[in-house]
Amino acid sequence: MLQMENDEWVCYTGGQRDNSYTGMAVNEYGWWYLTDGEIDWDYTGMACNEYGWWYMNNGALDLSYTGIADVNGEPWYVVNGTIDFSYNGMVNASGSWWYLNQNKVDTDFTGLALNEYGWWYMNAGEIDFSYTGLGYNEYGWWYVDNGTVDLSYTGMAQLGYDWWYVTNGVLDRDYTGMTVYDGNWYYLINGFLDRCYEGLADNEYGWWYISNGTIDFTYNGMAANEYGWWYVSSGGVDGALRVLLQTAMVHGILKTVQLIIIMTVNIPM
Repeated sequence: MLQMENDEWVCYTGGQRDNSYTGMAVNEYGWWYLTDGEIDWDYTGMACNEYGWWYMNNGALDLSYTGIADVNGEPWYVVNGTIDFSYNGMVNASGSWWYLNQNKVDTDFTGLALNEYGWWYMNAGEIDFSYTGLGYNEYGWWYVDNGTVDLSYTGMAQLGYDWWYVTNGVLDRDYTGMTVYDGNWYYLINGFLDRCYEGLADNEYGWWYISNGTIDFTYNGMAANEYGWWYVSSGGVDGALRVLLQTAMVHGILKTVQLIIIMTVNIPM
C-alpha cells in the first residue's frame, strides 16, 4: 500500500517501507506506478495489476489514452487506458493504421486487410503506403498502388521475382498475349511472364519473335506459328517472305529443304 512520508508517496509492505517494489499501487487518489518503492513521475507506458494491463502517464493511471503502447517489446492497442483482448482487424491509432489480432499488433501479418475505406496493404502489421505490387486476401491476388487496392489498373505487376498480368485490379490467369510495360513488350501465358518461352507472338502491330518473354529485336532467322514458317528480320515477321518446308531427294538422300516464296502476306492476328 502507499503511505505519505516526507511529502512523498512510498510503498509499505507488512508495515515496513519496501524499497524493492516496482509496479502498480493504489491510494485514495487512484493507481500509480512505483519504481524502487516510490512513485515514478517519469514513467509512461504499460503496467499490470490483478485487474489487467493499464496505461500509465507520468506515473499515473491514464484512462483517457487510446492508442498503441509497448508491452514487453510488443505493440498492443489500448482503449481507454486498458487492453480488452477482443479486437481483431484494422484500427487507426498513434498516427497510423494497424492490423490487430486480439488487440495485439500482428507483426507477423503481411497482406491485405479491410477497413471502412477499402482494402489496404499491411506490412508486419502496419499499413504500408509505399508498397506498389500484388497483395493477397481470401478472394485472390490484387493490384496495390501506394498501399491501397486499385481496381482501375490493367497491366503487369510484380510479385517477388515474377511478373503477372492484372485486369481491373485482379490477377488474370486467363490472359495470354502480349502487353507493353515500361516501354517494352512482353508475352504472358495464363497471366504469367514465362521467361522460358521462345517463339512467335502477335500484338496489334504484327508478329514478333519472343525470347526470354520479350521481343528479341536482334533475332534474324526462321520461326513458326500456327500458320506456317516465316522469316523474321530484327525481331519482326517479314510479311513478304514465307518459307515452305518440303522433302526432296538430294543426291539420293531424302532431305527437308526450304522454299522461300516472295509474296505479300497478311498474317492473321
